[in-house]
Amino acid sequence: LDLRDNRIGDGGAAALARWRPPTLRTLYLVNNQVGPRGAAALASGPALAHLVRLYLSHNPIGDEGARAFARADLFPQLRELD
Repeated sequence: LDLRDNRIGDGGAAALARWRPPTLRTLYLVNNQVGPRGAAALASGPALAHLVRLYLSHNPIGDEGARAFARADLFPQLRELD
């Protein structure tokens, strides 16, 4: 799923986090104004459970968002994180 440059922000990231796609393997969220709250929502939601590639560059997730991903236990197949 390619959502680059859509300015979804934290609210859009939270909505994505609640989504339950059965086979989502790649997610591009580059340059979407996703901050720490959006990153934390993504890290704790079921949407990313089957991801192999996640692209988050050019988002202000900061240290808090990075820690949320580091603590997440939902990424057994993740091989690429940008």
